[in-house]
Formats: sequence, C-alpha cells, structure tokens
Amino acid sequence: MRPESGTALSAGKILIVYLSRTNNTKAIAEIIQNNVGGTLVAL
Repeated sequence: MRPESGTALSAGKILIVYLSRTNNTKAIAEIIQNNVGGTLVAL
C-alpha cells in the first residue's frame, strides 16, 4: 500500500514489529521493510 498523495513517510520514523515462530511473518516483515524502509524489531 502506498501513502496517499501529499503524505510522506520518513524511513527514520517507521518501526516494523513482528512475532514469528516459523519465520513466515519475518519474511513478510522484511518485504514490507524493503518497500517502505524503517527498522525491523522481532518480539
């Protein structure tokens, strides 16, 4: 999902938090990070 026109995302202010037991969610979180930037944090 892309932000609406006029809305800017700053990679320094994006935090992607995930919980993954089988690494499936981790893979999706990494895809999100590649698309929008930010920092990944595993719980």
